[in-house]
Amino acid sequence: MTKEKLELLLEEKEIERVLFSYAAYCDTKNWSFLDKIFIQDAVAIYGSEEEGMKCKGLDEIRSFLQKSLEKVISAQHLIGNIEIQIDGKSATAKSFLAALQMNEEDGNIKSSEVWGQYIDSLVKENGNWKIKEKKLNIIYGRQQ
Repeated sequence: MTKEKLELLLEEKEIERVLFSYAAYCDTKNWSFLDKIFIQDAVAIYGSEEEGMKCKGLDEIRSFLQKSLEKVISAQHLIGNIEIQIDGKSATAKSFLAALQMNEEDGNIKSSEVWGQYIDSLVKENGNWKIKEKKLNIIYGRQQ
């Protein structure tokens, strides 16, 4: 294996770690760690451009996630089928997700599931890959 291929594999692995960390931070509601994976002026679009929520800046992303996941008592957020394209200090990653959540509403526990695709734009900042833009395209969602 050439040095260039090895370096590319290491960069891809670092980007995968960022994507997996996002899922873990959402599942565990570990909001203080979002600054490790997002740049300060990141943008996140959850759902379609027309009907979804567009968050500008890390504070708005954190606030949206806290509010939208506040009733979740347990979650498992799986990421797979990751495709990564790297161009110098910028990258694009496409991945699919399946998320199962247990929510408490009025003393009742209900489940919800979401399947979708993330499209992430990342930049390498101070030697670390961080998300510049995250888009969630929902393929399927159901609540019981």
